[in-house]
Amino acid sequence: MRNESVAAVKSTSCRISGLRPGETRTCVRSLSMRFACAILSVGCMLALSASAVVWNVFPEDVRTVGVVSVSDIVNATTLARATNELSNAGYAVKVMPNVSGPKQVSAAERARYFEEAWLDPTIDLLMFSTGGQGAIDVIEVNDWEKLKARDMRVIGFSDLTLVLNTMLKKGAGHPLSGPMI
Repeated sequence: MRNESVAAVKSTSCRISGLRPGETRTCVRSLSMRFACAILSVGCMLALSASAVVWNVFPEDVRTVGVVSVSDIVNATTLARATNELSNAGYAVKVMPNVSGPKQVSAAERARYFEEAWLDPTIDLLMFSTGGQGAIDVIEVNDWEKLKARDMRVIGFSDLTLVLNTMLKKGAGHPLSGPMI
């Protein structure tokens, strides 16, 4: 039954993404046991068990992944493991300074780092480091008109759903509810 379910997900996913069965863009091991894969180009997330094969993680044009934090900080071990996995998959990784550290920075600083990463022309996709609390403070500080200047893909969930929904409301970027580091 499990193999049939995985095959059905892969078949549907290939149909949505325009790939032929068995064709892949990028193969990556799971960054965390919390997720298996996300197909950003079609804006949908597929959560499979950690033993499933991870495929079609990011669109072909993604070369650099920016890691940002608008909620809580992430511990250094988790950050190192995730950035190593992304690097091993062939992606350059740019981590904003507030992602890991002894304490969370102010909402204004988190908003500034988020905007800086969004507007950085070398970053192709933003991935939130972790959920938690604090995103509500950042959405009120962000300059959404300035962010509309660049069509950025952003992925996250949990507390970050608020940011993703605000992106939809403001018409800024391409939000995706999906895995974080």
